[in-house]
Amino acid sequence: MSQLPIDRFINAANRFAVAEAEVLKNWHPACGCPTPGSRLECASCPYAKELGLLIQKWLATELEAVFPAIELRPNPHIYSPEVKQRCLELYEKGYPLADIRQQTGVSSLETIRRWAREQDLPARTTQYAPELKQTCVELYIQGKSPREIAQITGVTQQPVREWAQKAGVYRERKYSDEIKQLCLSLYMGGKSLREIEKLTGVGVANIRWWAKKANVWQSHQYPEDIKQQCLLRYMEGQSPQEIEESTGIPAYAVRRWAFITNIHRGPKVHPTDLKLTCLSLYVEGKSVKEIEELTGIKGYNVNRWLRKENFNRKQATYPDAVRQICLSLNSEGKSVEQIETITEVPLAVISNWVKLADLEKEYTAFTKVKQQCLELYSQGKAAREVSEITGISEQTVNSWARVAGIGRSRKCYSQQVKQTCLDWYTQGKSLKEIEAITEIPGGTIWEWAVKANIVKQLGYSDKIKQQCLELYAGGMTADQVEAATGVSVTSIGTWAKQVGLVKRHKYSDELKQQCLFLHAEGESYKEISKLTGTPIHAIKRWVEKANQSVDSKLPE
Repeated sequence: MSQLPIDRFINAANRFAVAEAEVLKNWHPACGCPTPGSRLECASCPYAKELGLLIQKWLATELEAVFPAIELRPNPHIYSPEVKQRCLELYEKGYPLADIRQQTGVSSLETIRRWAREQDLPARTTQYAPELKQTCVELYIQGKSPREIAQITGVTQQPVREWAQKAGVYRERKYSDEIKQLCLSLYMGGKSLREIEKLTGVGVANIRWWAKKANVWQSHQYPEDIKQQCLLRYMEGQSPQEIEESTGIPAYAVRRWAFITNIHRGPKVHPTDLKLTCLSLYVEGKSVKEIEELTGIKGYNVNRWLRKENFNRKQATYPDAVRQICLSLNSEGKSVEQIETITEVPLAVISNWVKLADLEKEYTAFTKVKQQCLELYSQGKAAREVSEITGISEQTVNSWARVAGIGRSRKCYSQQVKQTCLDWYTQGKSLKEIEAITEIPGGTIWEWAVKANIVKQLGYSDKIKQQCLELYAGGMTADQVEAATGVSVTSIGTWAKQVGLVKRHKYSDELKQQCLFLHAEGESYKEISKLTGTPIHAIKRWVEKANQSVDSKLPE
C-alpha cells in the first residue's frame, strides 16, 4: 500500500475525532450516557443514532474537498456466461485445467475450480510428478507466492504450501512499517482487532503480536453480566461466531469463558425432519448452495448427509405419480433394475426415491417411539422403567423429557421412612438391598447417609474384608460377592486394588470378533458398547491389537 491512501486515512480519522468532539460540546441526551457510542447498549439507543447523524452533518461541509472521489478500476477478471459454460463443458469432458485455461483465456485456475464446485462437479484428484513438486518448492524458495506458483505450474495453492512445509521452507509475510504503524494507531484509538482486520486486511494474530511487542496490548475486562449473557447464549446452542455478531464479544473470548466454566457441548444435532427436507431438495434438483440458503443448514452438513446416504444427482424432473408407481413396484418386491426396465426411469433416480422413502419410514417409527416414551414419563413412570419398556436408554429418555419441558417435582419421603433406611444402612445392609425392599433409589439413600454423617462411621471388620477377598480371588465377580456378603462393589474393588488383586474380565472370542466386525462396519465405540454390553476400554484394546497385528503382516 502506498503512503498516499494511508495519509488520507489518518487525516480522515483525525477529522472524525474533531467532529465528534465539537458535536459533544452541545449534545445533551436524555439517556445520560457518559461514553456514547462505546457500549453495547448504544447499538439500539436512538440518542446514539442521533449523535451519528449530527457528526455526519458536521462532516458534510466541503465533503468533496476533504474526501476526493476515488475512481474504481474495472475488474478484468469478469467473464461472460459463454466463457463459463465453455469451461464447464471442457471440465466435464476431462480436459486438464491448464488446457482449459489455454483454450478459454481464463487466467485463474481457482476460478475454474470454483465454477465446477458451484455446479456440483466432482473434484479432480491429481497425482503430481516429483519433478513438478521440486519445481514448485524452488519457486517458493525464490519468493513466489502460492498463487503465483499456481498460475505458472497449474498446481493448486494448498499442495504447494504442504510441499514447502514438508521441505522445511517457512516464510513470514512481510508488512511495511507504515502498515504496522497504522494498525497500532487504530488499536490505540479503540478499534477492535476484527475491525482493524476489515480495514487493513492484516490478520488478527499479526496485529495482536505487534501490539504485545510494542507494549500497548490490553487484555479486555468484560463485566460479569456480559459474560453470563454470552454463556447463556452458548448453552442455548448459538455458536461463538453468532454470539460475536450479536454482542460484539470476540469468539475466542466466548470459547475461553466456556472452557473455564467447564461448559462443553457435543456436535450440533439437526432434527431428522430437517435432514429429510435437505435430501428431498437435493433429489428435486436444488444445489447445495441453494439448500443452504433455503434451510439455513451449512453446505458441509448437507454434503456429509449426501455422502453418508450415497445420494446421486437427479438428471430430470418426474411427476409425483411416476415416483409413486416406482415405490409401489419396489414394495411389491421388484428390484431397482426391474423397475428401470418397466418405467424407463434412470437407476440413480429410483435409488434416491427408495432411500428417501426408507428414511421417512425410519423417522416415522422413531417419532412413535419417542412419543411413547414421553407419554409414559408424563404418566409418572421413572426413566428406568421407561427404558425397560421401550428399550431406549435412560439418558435419552431424560434428554427428551427436558427438551419437551416435562418437569417432575422431586419425590418427598417422610421422616420415618428416611430413619428406617438409615437404620438398615447402619446395620450393614447395602444400598441395593435397601432399594429392593423400599423401592427408593440408592442415590437418595446415599445422600441421606452423607447428610447424617453415617458414611464415615460405617466400617467393615477385617474378617469381612478377608472373606470378600477370598471369594473374589476364588473367581466370583464383585456383584456376586456383594450379593453373598452385602458389601458394596466399590468397597470390594478398593480392597482388591490395595492387595494387588485386580482381575481382568475374560471375554469370549465370539464376542471379540463381533465387536471388531461392528467397528469395521463404522459403528462407534459407544454404540458397540450399548449393543454388546462390553466396556469401551476393552473394545479399544481389541481394536488396537487387531491394527497392530495387521501392520505386522504388511510387507515392508
